[in-house]
Amino acid sequence: MIKRYTKNINFDLYLNAAHKLGIKYNSIIKTKNIGYFEKNGKRLVTLGHWIGINNAISHIFATKKYISYQLLAAKGLPHPKAKLIEETCKFVDIEKLSILVPKPWVVKPLKGSEGKGVSVKLTKGEDLKKAVDFARQIHKTTILEEYVEGNHFRILVFRGKIIDIVKRIPAYVVGNGKDSIKQLIEKKNSRREKAGMAAIRVDEELLRQLKEQKLSIDSIVGKKVKVELRKNCNLCAGGETKRIRYNHIHKDNLKMFIEAVKALELDLGGIDFITPDISESFHNVKCAINEINKAPMGNVHYFADMELNNFTSKEILTTYFNL
Repeated sequence: MIKRYTKNINFDLYLNAAHKLGIKYNSIIKTKNIGYFEKNGKRLVTLGHWIGINNAISHIFATKKYISYQLLAAKGLPHPKAKLIEETCKFVDIEKLSILVPKPWVVKPLKGSEGKGVSVKLTKGEDLKKAVDFARQIHKTTILEEYVEGNHFRILVFRGKIIDIVKRIPAYVVGNGKDSIKQLIEKKNSRREKAGMAAIRVDEELLRQLKEQKLSIDSIVGKKVKVELRKNCNLCAGGETKRIRYNHIHKDNLKMFIEAVKALELDLGGIDFITPDISESFHNVKCAINEINKAPMGNVHYFADMELNNFTSKEILTTYFNL
């Protein structure tokens, strides 16, 4: 277990790695994690869980998801078909746009993180309207895109090198024949809290997923019955991660991951990749880069397989400071 200094585990992962590497951290505004790592006359500025590796333009490319898709398209890299829904766009116009995007749909805020405001696998107009309203709570401009079926992966790339790849698993519970889904979630959240993980959120998306399975939050399911609670894989929404060995991944995909981060001019990037089979080339299957994060969360890798291994933060700092 890492030593906790703040409420931000992703920042603490860097602090712990820096301590082990003999890198000094100078705090300027403690409450906002503003400061800098320093060693041998070189500095690395921090803000929250962000570290100042990427430049301002690449930061904007990654933050604005619709621009990200256009940059990926320019390089011939896989991404979902999508349409931008402007703040002024009324629902009647959104319905017209939806005809141009294959079903099922995903709706997400133009800017955002941690899966907030995201709704997935939508097929009905009434659900689309609710999803747009939900996304606009995070950002007034939203994106309507096609839902790509498959397994979700996070690939961490730094300066042209893949550091780690994990499979992302959506929140779920397994029935015991006596507890309600609500009680199963509460028990799992208790275990997650002890490990330092975020709780499974009970929200509109979760309730909709249960409804699709003809279940409710009070339903009791049989022993060993797995109940999927959401399609979104974010750790902060109750997801889990499992580390994947590179020899299980097609060489075309490994090359593509590095090219994708370069396409956004990022030095450090966390790719969210969806594919039915990561051992198959991206040329041969329906797959997509869903997003490239400009400040990838270290906890995605730290909690993989519950190993609590902080090697990714250590490798980033080691490379940056030429240690």
